[in-house]
Amino acid sequence: MWYRIARMICQVFFTITHHGVTARHAERLPEGAALLCPNHTSIRDPIYVAIACGSRVKLRFMAKIELFRFRPLGALIRSLGAFPVRRGEADLDAIRESLRILKEGGKLLVFPEGTRVTEGKDVEAKAGAAMLAARSGAPMVPVYIENGRSWFRRVTVTFGEPIPVVGRREEQRAAAVRVMDAIGEMKCASR
Repeated sequence: MWYRIARMICQVFFTITHHGVTARHAERLPEGAALLCPNHTSIRDPIYVAIACGSRVKLRFMAKIELFRFRPLGALIRSLGAFPVRRGEADLDAIRESLRILKEGGKLLVFPEGTRVTEGKDVEAKAGAAMLAARSGAPMVPVYIENGRSWFRRVTVTFGEPIPVVGRREEQRAAAVRVMDAIGEMKCASR
């Protein structure tokens, strides 16, 4: 209930400050478990994706552990579905929590770049999301957020076709690259 109320408040706020958040191809979101893999240029990106997913989807997401160190913020984002991840290392607690969410049929937001990236800068995809997809059997869904850094411009969230991931590390890395390529294609198509 709190998640829905917070989502609605954010939707009203972004309608005022951004002329709304528009979802394109939300029908591509699979039923059941999925890893949503958006580009990441703004701290507001998880909110945009949550709004675009609609009120029936409770999105869970990894957030860097530093955000949880300020206790009020940590309590707030935890109540909204975030859980901490230690970046740059194999965080077994975050991996276990991610797999549990996916095995229960949840939607998990994971940024394939691993951190915020300046628009237009090329960054190699991390293989973590693909590893989670392979272990859980959940597909990766590329997501492109357009105008996420701008204020007073409509934000558009475009969902790509789900990408199934199986196999060994090389195949997982190839799937991570395919996700980033799909995001790039959606970016080019939006111009």
